[in-house]
Amino acid sequence: MKEYNYARQSHAPDWYDRTNYLHVSATSGTSPFNEWYAFQSEQDAHDLACSFKSQSFIDGFVLVGEGSTAKFYHVDDVTMDDDLCDVTANPGTTPACLQSMVDAESAF
Repeated sequence: MKEYNYARQSHAPDWYDRTNYLHVSATSGTSPFNEWYAFQSEQDAHDLACSFKSQSFIDGFVLVGEGSTAKFYHVDDVTMDDDLCDVTANPGTTPACLQSMVDAESAF
């Protein structure tokens, strides 16, 4: 079961903690469409990211690995074969941060 809080509103909800890396937002000023997320775990954040469908997200990120060890990386940080079947993270790169993935999925 996914455990996270979500709100779409102009200002941060009471539960939002900007110092917690598992709390992210996609905002534009005081838009009523600002989005606020607070995840209980990295796995919950990963599970939600697996459901992202925006073209910006699809064009910008790729899943590397399988099962519980799979992580999203920026496409510039991976090497892919011509069939996109073999995807490996480039040496020295780190998985994409949650904030960058939420930004890509956002309407802003």
